[in-house]
Amino acid sequence: MQRNPCYCIVFLIVVSLLTSCAPTVIKPGPAPSPSSPKASPPPATAPAPSPPPVPITKPAPSPPTQPSPPPDTTVIPQFPWPPPEASARSEVPKKFLVRPGTKEALLRDIDSRLSLALRDAGYAGKSYCAVPEGFALVTRLEQIESDGRPKPDSERWAVGMGPLREFSLSAYLKSLSSARAGYFRLIVFVVTPYPVSYSKAKIIREEAQLWLQEGLNRLPPSIGAWRFTADHSCTALIYEFEKSEVERTPHTVIPGRLTGRTHLEQSGLWASLGR
Repeated sequence: MQRNPCYCIVFLIVVSLLTSCAPTVIKPGPAPSPSSPKASPPPATAPAPSPPPVPITKPAPSPPTQPSPPPDTTVIPQFPWPPPEASARSEVPKKFLVRPGTKEALLRDIDSRLSLALRDAGYAGKSYCAVPEGFALVTRLEQIESDGRPKPDSERWAVGMGPLREFSLSAYLKSLSSARAGYFRLIVFVVTPYPVSYSKAKIIREEAQLWLQEGLNRLPPSIGAWRFTADHSCTALIYEFEKSEVERTPHTVIPGRLTGRTHLEQSGLWASLGR
């Protein structure tokens, strides 16, 4: 029997439609192995602990303050500057004033060295005046031999003059006018960072009176606290006076008969400073 081709075409269309409409079967995958560990969930983050409370502390009581030292109200007399022309002068070596190894010296340390040397050499009185950034130490007037050595104590201070700060010019002149004929000496140690040059003017009555009357008996702390710098030096000015048999008052010997170094050596101060 001969089949109709139309039926064959219809049959193929129906089969094709049925095939495309069939449900898709999903095959299950292999079961997980019992030995495989399960991924654990991330641990929960614990909240940060709160900071401890800051303790409230009361400020410590302030220590009692030390009372400030009273200001130095000392009126410091001024030494004539530039100084009057001296009979002679000599610079004191720094090694005599500052010991080796001293890191810092103050002016009061220099005063201590000078005062000790004066005491060892037999000088009983001194006075202080101010100079630029330093001080002037003035010795007591003494009577000396022609070679610069001091007279014996009974004659050395026979002019009756104590520390210069205690005297007026009239007392000074009166003491010298009644003194025996001979030579007299006054030494002034000038500690300053400035060069020492002489003034052209001679000592007049008023200047000498202030110089002799107003010197202090000790170095003021305000000056003693200053540093003795590399620029500082100590110069000894020698004022020598001579009184002859016919003179009522002595005169200043300029230029001096002896050098400044000779005066310091003969007075015993050079040896005392060098110890």
